[in-house]
Amino acid sequence: MDATPDHQPIEFASIILGQPLDSTQSLIYSQSKIRIRQHAMRASSRAKAIALSGDQTPIAPVLQPQSMLTGKFRSRPYTQIRKARQPRFISKIQDVGSKESAASATGKTCIPRALDAGKSDPFHTLPIKIGPLQEHLLKLIPMTFYMQNPLVLNPEYSPLPYAFADAALLHALFALTSLYRDLSVGTKVTPLCLMHKGEMLRIINERITKTPLQLSDGTIGAVTALATFDLLDGRLQNARWNLRGLQRMVVQRGGLQIVGKEAQQVCGTSLLQRAICWSDLCSAAFTNEKPRFAVLRHSSSPLSRPYVQDNSLFSSIGSIFDMLSELSLALCDSHNSFSRRLSFSNNLYLVEHALHSLPQDIYSCYHEPKRIAAIIYVYLLLRQIPSSAGIYQPLLGRLHAAVGQSIERNSEDFSSHPSNLFLLWICFIGAATSGPPNKIECLQEWWINLLRNICKGLNVVSEIGFEVYLNRVVEMGSLCREMCHTVWREIDSSEPYNGENGSL
Repeated sequence: MDATPDHQPIEFASIILGQPLDSTQSLIYSQSKIRIRQHAMRASSRAKAIALSGDQTPIAPVLQPQSMLTGKFRSRPYTQIRKARQPRFISKIQDVGSKESAASATGKTCIPRALDAGKSDPFHTLPIKIGPLQEHLLKLIPMTFYMQNPLVLNPEYSPLPYAFADAALLHALFALTSLYRDLSVGTKVTPLCLMHKGEMLRIINERITKTPLQLSDGTIGAVTALATFDLLDGRLQNARWNLRGLQRMVVQRGGLQIVGKEAQQVCGTSLLQRAICWSDLCSAAFTNEKPRFAVLRHSSSPLSRPYVQDNSLFSSIGSIFDMLSELSLALCDSHNSFSRRLSFSNNLYLVEHALHSLPQDIYSCYHEPKRIAAIIYVYLLLRQIPSSAGIYQPLLGRLHAAVGQSIERNSEDFSSHPSNLFLLWICFIGAATSGPPNKIECLQEWWINLLRNICKGLNVVSEIGFEVYLNRVVEMGSLCREMCHTVWREIDSSEPYNGENGSL
């Protein structure tokens, strides 16, 4: 190429790598690098000068029509909306038999038999939505209990089928079960329990507002459960309002014998009737009043002796204590037939009703303390209501006052008094119930000090002797063994208490 000012020949120097360079080769190598750098700088300057001197405008790109795009990746024209693809197992089910086709034509869908055939969730059919907490509460309901505990379980039938058909009853069952669990562990009422109580109250108010003249068994049962809840929780004023409304509902339906005919009955007494009677007796124990409803009649079914047809044989406190012994021994026996379980439930109801209906006997020593202590015994051991329930507070207060007044009236030596065994049993019930978590000031110390003095008069020096004397009043069997151990430990280790009426 000819040498011009703009075009200078490029000279390259060949250098063999791996061999040492002499002085001449080193000079040529350095000069070649300088020339290459100079040519590169000049080429860059010329390109910039040409770009600045020329009048060039950017050309806008021209888009080709879609019809010209006939390549392999040309998109299809979007003509219509495609139908959503259905799952394969649904299309297969619709083609199998005439039952599925008829169901789809009438609008009734069937459960697809694809995976987990025959394992449908039974909780999806309930009137309310439940979660894992509610499922846990359902497992806590004792299906085999034959006592009339706060859940009012019948000797044979469970309340679950009736609760599953009514939203208010199901909330009531969850609320009572949760409350029973909270009382058993000694904690405060949980938010879950209060939530179900609030939902139950909301449904009751909606039904009464919409149809005040049409009261179903489910609504009456929910009001009964609400009253029972307030009684066990110690809310007396709320319970009174609910019981007044319950009494008006029962009268509107035609009486207690008519209520509950919608539900399945067992020996003439339905679940709802038992629930109403239980709530009524709880209220009588709380307020020290007579029961609102008359005693229900039951059919015959024997325990160890002919079944009591009514409460005429329970007109004295002595006959009531005899029946308490039989009920306690029957409760300790785990192998009982249905007739004996039913007899236990009915006799327990009659005994409790008689305790609230006994006339005052001013000539009997410790009549009122015996009656109150027997009521506490029924609730604490036979019905197994936890000692932290609010219903025990007024009972303990009345028992403390009645025993103090009786001690003042009977000032003779208790070591020779004929009623010292009854007083020992009464004080044992008071001490066992007033302990934690129901400890009120120094009430338990008052009972323990009284028991220690009575044991000294009776020469009771051991726990076995203490239990033997208690069983002479009421044969409690194994029901009170743990409580006897706890109370005797307090008697044996406590210091004398110098309170009012505390020393004999």
